[in-house]
Amino acid sequence: MGLLDLFKMGKILVGTAKAVREQRTLGRDIASLPMAEFVAECVQNLNQSAGNWEGRARPPSAQAALLASEKKLPAELQEFYLHCDGFEAIHGEFPAAIFPVGELRLGADYQPTLSARLSSFWAEHGNDSEKPDLLSILPPDSLAALATNSADCYLRPSLLEMAIPLCKPDGDRFVVILLADAGRNLPAGTVLDVEGGSATRYPGFKAWLGSYASLFGSISQRFGKLER
Repeated sequence: MGLLDLFKMGKILVGTAKAVREQRTLGRDIASLPMAEFVAECVQNLNQSAGNWEGRARPPSAQAALLASEKKLPAELQEFYLHCDGFEAIHGEFPAAIFPVGELRLGADYQPTLSARLSSFWAEHGNDSEKPDLLSILPPDSLAALATNSADCYLRPSLLEMAIPLCKPDGDRFVVILLADAGRNLPAGTVLDVEGGSATRYPGFKAWLGSYASLFGSISQRFGKLER
């Protein structure tokens, strides 16, 4: 590889790192907002992408407080449902189409169950985890860990049966919130964004949704700068 190639690669890496920093900053800013503003900002950012979709927040359910308490939802998620009853598509496949509170159910209540989905994926594609029978859990703010698939903890797939998917599972891809402590770095309220052999963990519901929404908002901001 020549010097010119190294220079080009360096520019790409610097540009990527800058974009990731901007996205993370935006995600933290969104997550720090009061819940009513947080909901509105998330919908706005999710709609800012060039994707062929549009979504909105549903009006809150009159039974939100009762249902959230009965399901023993973590505090942030309970508060979210007091302000809206999840997100829905107006048209297209809206990302983060969060279930209404009345439709939330455990991973064990799906067919196939969440652990069965992972078992099927691993049987076909293998599991790259250093602990083959466990799900690798990656920290959300480490580029090195994400690039090298370096886990900071692990989870037994069976524990996903007692977690609640926030959106409709799609094969081996799903997002769940833990209702109980599940080991080191995985207290109740942790959100896991699972895909195949690994999952990225977020300390809570707002951290996950704020980060996810910021992916689309930061893309829109960068394209806006280029157009100007």
